[in-house]
Amino acid sequence: MRSFVVLCLFGLFAGCYGAKICAFNIQSFGPTKAGKPDVMNNICQVMSLFDLIIVQEVRDSSGGAQAQLLSDLNAYVGFTEYDYYCGVRLGRSSYTEQYCFYFKSAMFSIIDAYEYPDPGDIFERQPTVVHFQHKTSTSSLTEFAIAALHAKPDDAVVELDASVDVYDYIAQTSTEIVLMWRWRIGPIFVLTPILVSSGPFLCWQDTTVSGNTHCAYDRFVLAGADLIANSDDYGEVFYSDYALGWTYAATSDVSDHYPVYMNVN
Repeated sequence: MRSFVVLCLFGLFAGCYGAKICAFNIQSFGPTKAGKPDVMNNICQVMSLFDLIIVQEVRDSSGGAQAQLLSDLNAYVGFTEYDYYCGVRLGRSSYTEQYCFYFKSAMFSIIDAYEYPDPGDIFERQPTVVHFQHKTSTSSLTEFAIAALHAKPDDAVVELDASVDVYDYIAQTSTEIVLMWRWRIGPIFVLTPILVSSGPFLCWQDTTVSGNTHCAYDRFVLAGADLIANSDDYGEVFYSDYALGWTYAATSDVSDHYPVYMNVN
């Protein structure tokens, strides 16, 4: 089994660029999930394969699960390699979430971090934006901004249309931008023409663990000449069950969605 897993991972990451960036929707991540050692071990197994991980659907208001994940991740890799940043808790009701960014401190440092101000109150959970310095870059891509969004299903199309405003706001301070959107808009929709004409490229993938839907919920949108020139294609889905030999039960215990990833130089 070990040789099979190694071969699978070699196939997934063959020809990779210098840094692997992952978006991981860990379904309802909070104290309950953090209290399950087997699940946490599997989460860390996935995260340890990447250099910068955007974690969505973080639900622990105490911050304990987030800190435990950092501790467990560093314990899994065997030394203090990762640091993290979590944005503020977001949501209009008692149900709130936050976005967390885990990253290798030798490769990345944070220049700035903030929540999109959302002047029209369009978003249920407005994007958290983190502007990173890429310290180990071997190209002209020395810094970039990542914005994370976990859209509200009922408002997904409206929030999608507002993505252009988010892009324009971030572009005031950064030309290289990654929008990591979990749009949740289903298999049939019309992408806003403004976003298409702005020139980024997109990762359209079915990331659901269940075989009952075929919706490209999780997407990277890239903008910026240096970012596009130094990125590996559009991003890919990391099929953890196939790559790591997990059962369906083990996979679904972690999340109902596979991670997506991209590579940058």
